[in-house]
Amino acid sequence: MAALAVELAALSEDDEVLRREAARLRNLAGRWGDRRRLATLDRSLGLRALVEGRLEAAIASLAAAADVPFLGRGLRDGVLTARVDLVEALVRSGDRDAAVVRSCGIQPLLSAMGTPLALALAARVAALVAATDEEADRHYGEALEAHAAAGDPFEEARTRLLRGEQLRRSRRRREARLELASSVRLFESLAATPWLTRASEELRACGGSQLAADDAGASLVSLTAQELAVVREVAAGRSNREVAGALFLSPRTVEFHLSNVYRKLGVRGRTGLVSRLRT
Repeated sequence: MAALAVELAALSEDDEVLRREAARLRNLAGRWGDRRRLATLDRSLGLRALVEGRLEAAIASLAAAADVPFLGRGLRDGVLTARVDLVEALVRSGDRDAAVVRSCGIQPLLSAMGTPLALALAARVAALVAATDEEADRHYGEALEAHAAAGDPFEEARTRLLRGEQLRRSRRRREARLELASSVRLFESLAATPWLTRASEELRACGGSQLAADDAGASLVSLTAQELAVVREVAAGRSNREVAGALFLSPRTVEFHLSNVYRKLGVRGRTGLVSRLRT
C-alpha cells in the first residue's frame, strides 16, 4: 500500500503525501531488504523530477532503480520501467551516448517479454535514441500501435507527448498538435496534474492555444480520444472508408465522429478541418 501511495502521489501534485509516504516506504523496504519496492520508490521520485525538468535529480533516482538487478517479475518491479525512463532523462539532458548504451541493454529484455506494453516501451526507447526523424517516426508508430492493445493510458500519454515534441522540433506542427492534444486528454482523465501541465505547455508552444473556435470556444483538447484518432487519420489524407478500416470502425461511425469534430471546432467539412489544423 505504501508503494501504491508513492506512485499515486508522484502522479499528482500532493507533495506532502509524496514526502511522507516516500520516507515510510524507504524505511520499510530498507528494513526488509525489499529491493523491488525500493526500485518502485526511486522510479516514482525520478518520474516526478523528470516531469518537472529537474534532470540531474531524475537521472540519479532513475539510475538507482534501473541499476537494481532485474527481479524477473515483469514491468511492475519498477526496474525495467525505470530503465526506460532513464533513457528519456539522459536524452533530455543531452547525453545521447549514455542513452544509447542504456537502450541497448533494455530493448532486448522488453522485446523478449512480448506483451503489448513491453513492446510499446521498447519502441519508445528506440524512437528516443533514433538517429533520424524518419527512424523516430517509424518507432513511435510501432509504439502507438502496441499501446492500443496495452491498456495503460499513462504510458500511452507519455509516448504521445514525446512524439508530439519530436514532431514540433521537426516543424510538423499540425501533426504535433494532434498528438499533444491526445496526451492532454489522457493525462487529464488520469488527474496526472504535473504531466497534464507539461503536455498543455507543449501544446501551447505548438500553437494549440490558437485552435479555439470563435463561436464555441472549443479546441482540440475538447475532442474525445476517438474523435482525435479520427482527426489524425483524416489529417494523414485518408478517406472515411480508410479511416474506418484503420480504426476498426464502421464508415457511419467515422462520419458521426467527424460531424462532432466539425461542430466542436466550428469548421465545415474536411477542407475546413484541414485548414484549421494548418493554422
